[in-house]
Amino acid sequence: MRPDITSTGASSPRPAVEIAVFYAALLLGVVSILASPAIPEGLIRGPLCLLAAWGMRRERAWSAYGLALLAAVSAGTTMANGMFGPQQPTSLAAATLKLSALVAVGVVVLFFLAGRSIERRVGRRGRAWPWIAASMLIGGFLLLFGLYSTPTGSMENTLLAGDHIAVWRSHGKVPARGEMVVHIYPVNRTDIFVKRVVGLPGDRVRIRNKQLFVNGAAVAEPYAIHKTEYLDNYRDNFPSEANVPLYPAGREMLDKHVVNGEVVVPAGRYFVLGDNRDASLDSRYWGFIELSDIIGTPKFVYYSVEQNAEGDVNGSPLLHLRWGRIFHRVS
Repeated sequence: MRPDITSTGASSPRPAVEIAVFYAALLLGVVSILASPAIPEGLIRGPLCLLAAWGMRRERAWSAYGLALLAAVSAGTTMANGMFGPQQPTSLAAATLKLSALVAVGVVVLFFLAGRSIERRVGRRGRAWPWIAASMLIGGFLLLFGLYSTPTGSMENTLLAGDHIAVWRSHGKVPARGEMVVHIYPVNRTDIFVKRVVGLPGDRVRIRNKQLFVNGAAVAEPYAIHKTEYLDNYRDNFPSEANVPLYPAGREMLDKHVVNGEVVVPAGRYFVLGDNRDASLDSRYWGFIELSDIIGTPKFVYYSVEQNAEGDVNGSPLLHLRWGRIFHRVS
């Protein structure tokens, strides 16, 4: 019986598919690393692509197979989180996901064909376990954690503008009072907000002279900050007559859920505030959030860069990295 794989002792000329995939991996690796200040995930993707290109250069089939596996895992987790997560995609987002899936299938097939070509030509596969382990780790992480950025300072000083956070996907888990949550913005249902739960179903919430009271007791909040010295009649003495336009759900909250000068949180709803109380768009203005809208809980900062007041980075992001906040745990 003839073996499936034979070694000729000398490699034959490289087919076009191997050359194309080698340069594609090399280019993707370089671009990912160069773009990592803006897209920090490139710090993982880039070195893996360069490692795969190096392996294909040495005619190791599993370097191409590994990229195919990583691309399939990454695309699969992205599709699963996008289509079956708590935030239902818009028609445009769903179309984009489907297009991305088609592109991913093409990439996976191309990488697999390159690996198969190397295997048949030189009879050498290389080591599979590093690529399988990397795929399992990355896929598991992406299934368990969502990656988000904080463009504003509404959660200072717990989270800073420019922080990129890993969020534990705890959809459906009832949050505790005082816990931070990442949730769907109920006004347009497309944006994602991060706030702190201060009122559970049945709780009575009010604010007097910037001090939060829940069920009649003052709440100690070491994480809350106030950057203005003046008192705003609505923001700092809530609930009261609004002095700014409110979103419809915020107006409904004042009309239907205020009892004896306190907001009573209805069943299945939660009242949330930003830690930067004087500069936060939160439940005071747009009402309650629902349990089904909570995506998860922030766990740590995996990347952070300084931003100006407009949310832009002055100069190269590499010169403005907050090294001390990388892997900083948040709570």
